[in-house]
Amino acid sequence: MNKPLFTALLAVSTCSPLTFAATADNNTEAVLVTATRTAQSADTSLAAVVVIERQQIEMLQPSDLLQLLASTPGVDISRNGGRGANASLFLRGTNNGHALVLIDGVRLGSASLGTVSLQNIDPSQVERIEIVRGPRSSLYGSEALGGVIQVFTRKPADFAPVVTFAYGTDNTREASLAVGGKWANTSVGVSASHSQSDGIDSQVFDGNTDADDDESSNSSVALTLAHRFDSGAELSFNGNRASGEKDIDQGNGYSAVAEASPYNKFAVSSLNAALVVPLTASWLSTVSLGQVDDENESRDHNIAAASRFKTRRDQASWQNDIQLDDNYLLTLGFDYYRDEVTGSQDYAENERSNRALFGQLQGELAGAVDIVAGYRRDKNDQFGYETTYNIALGVDLGDAHRLIVSRGTAFKAPTFNDLYWPADDYSAGNSALAPEESDHIELELRGSYSELSWSLTVYRNDIDNLINWAETSPYFWQPSNVNAAEIKGSEFSLRTQLGDWNVQTSVSYVKPKNTDNGNLLARRAEKTALAQLDRRFGKMFVALNWKAQSHRYDDVANDNRLSGYNTFAVNLAYDISEKLTSRLKLDNIFDNDYRLSKNYHTSGSEALFSLTYRL
Repeated sequence: MNKPLFTALLAVSTCSPLTFAATADNNTEAVLVTATRTAQSADTSLAAVVVIERQQIEMLQPSDLLQLLASTPGVDISRNGGRGANASLFLRGTNNGHALVLIDGVRLGSASLGTVSLQNIDPSQVERIEIVRGPRSSLYGSEALGGVIQVFTRKPADFAPVVTFAYGTDNTREASLAVGGKWANTSVGVSASHSQSDGIDSQVFDGNTDADDDESSNSSVALTLAHRFDSGAELSFNGNRASGEKDIDQGNGYSAVAEASPYNKFAVSSLNAALVVPLTASWLSTVSLGQVDDENESRDHNIAAASRFKTRRDQASWQNDIQLDDNYLLTLGFDYYRDEVTGSQDYAENERSNRALFGQLQGELAGAVDIVAGYRRDKNDQFGYETTYNIALGVDLGDAHRLIVSRGTAFKAPTFNDLYWPADDYSAGNSALAPEESDHIELELRGSYSELSWSLTVYRNDIDNLINWAETSPYFWQPSNVNAAEIKGSEFSLRTQLGDWNVQTSVSYVKPKNTDNGNLLARRAEKTALAQLDRRFGKMFVALNWKAQSHRYDDVANDNRLSGYNTFAVNLAYDISEKLTSRLKLDNIFDNDYRLSKNYHTSGSEALFSLTYRL
C-alpha cells in the first residue's frame, strides 16, 4: 500500500463509477473497487475476483446477465425455462439471495423475496462486472454470504453513436444504442436497448393445454452524468430503468379462470448521486445517495386478480479513505438504507431501516506481507445488532508466487415474506426469525509467470440459522431458523497463451451439504469445468467456449437427480469496415438436451447474428 494507490482512489472513486478508467483485457491488470470499496488492481487483491469487461460481453453475446455470470468460476444457475424465466444464482454453493448485487454502487433486490432478478438486466447496458467470491458483510452488510456482484452500466465516451441490431433463434430481436461525450470537465452518456423473443415452451408438463412458446420482452435505458471541478471534487449521477414481461405456462393445465393468460411483469429502476471530495492530499471523502424501485406483477392460472409487490429502497453512504502513511490506507464509513414493501399483500410491518458503521485497514505488515482487516456493526429495526469482520493476509513467496489466507463472517436478514407474510389457514410469517449467519475460511495460492498465471483456492463456509419454510401442523406452513449448511469447495483457474491463442480454463468443486441430514443442497452441481480459447485472424476474431457440469438434485431430499451435461459454443466477429462489425454466436451447437430444474426445459441450439455500426 503506497501513495500511488491513493492517487488511484482520486481517479477511480468508490462511489463514482462514471470515472472508472478503462482497463486492460487481462483481469490481473484490471482495477476494481468492489473487494475493498477502494481502487486496487486485481492481482494485488486478497480476494478471489473476476472482472468482465465490455469487450468480453460483446464477444460472448450472452442472452442475459445470468448466462454471462455462469461463464465464470464459482457461479452456478438454475432456470425455470428459457430467456426471461425466473432463475436462481448460487455463488460458491450458497443459497439464491446469498450474493449481494449492486448496480453502480446501489443495492438491488426485492425485500419481499430477498433475491435479485438478474435475468432482467440486459447485458447490452453493462460496461463491466466485478465478481468477488467470499463473504463481504464486513463492508456491505446483509446478503454478502457467498460474495458480491457489482454491475457497472454503460459509460459511452464517444460522440459517435454506436448502434447494434441482432436477430436469432426463436425469432429473437435485439436493438441497442449508446452515445456519449465530454465537454471540458463534464461528461454525459445515454444508452437504450430493447429485446424480444418468442422463447421456448418452459414447462416439461403443462397438461397439454399450454404447450406454446413463452414470449419475453425487455426495454432498458440508462443515463450518466459527471462533472469534475477545478478543486478535484467530482459530482456524478447514474439513472437506470428496465421493464418487461414474460409469459408463464399454466402448469397442470387446470385453470379456474377462463383465458387466464398467466404472465409476469417487472420494472426495476435505480438512481444514484455521488459527491467525491479530496479534503486533503491524503483524505478522500465520498457521499452518495441512492434509490431503487423493484416492481413485480404476476397472474397465476387459477387466480383472477394479479398479485403485485413493490420494494422501494432509499440508501445513503458516507465513506472516508485516509492514507495514514506510505503503507496504510484506513477506510471509515456509515451506511443507511430503508426498505418499504407495498402491493397486494398487507404485511403486519411494511418497512424497516438499517444503519451501519464500518472500518477497514489495508497495508503492508512487512515487505512481503499484506493485510486487509475490516469490521462492521449493523443495527436493524427488526432484529437488532449484527457484527461481522473480515481479515486476509497475503504473503509473497518469491517473485512468482503468493499465498493468501482469509477468514470472514457474514449474514442475511430475513425477508418480509419470512417475517410478516399475512396469516391464513395455510401459512404465516414468523416475526421472531433471526438472521442467517456464516463463518468462512479460505486459502489461496497464486502463480504468475511471463505468459501464464494460475490460482488454486480451497474454502469452507459454515452457515447457521438457515430459514426453512416447513409444515408445523397439518397443512400449515411457517418459517423457522432450523437448518445449517456446510459448504466445502475448491477452485483452480489458469490463463496462458498457446501460440496466438489466449486460453482460460477453470475447474470448480463444491459440496454444499445440509448438516442435519447430509443431503446436498438442491439445484447445485458439485463439479464445473470451463474453457475458452480465442484469437484474432486479421479482421476476424474467433472464440471457442466449452462448459461441463456434473449431476445435481432438484429437491432437498435428493430423490430427483438431474444428469450432468456439457455444451459447446462458438463466437465469431468480423470487421467489415472501420465502422461496421458483424458477430455470430452459435450456442449449444450439438443441441445437448439437459435440465437445470426437473420441470422446466432449457434452450437447445441457438444462433444470434448482429451488426454493430459506429456512426
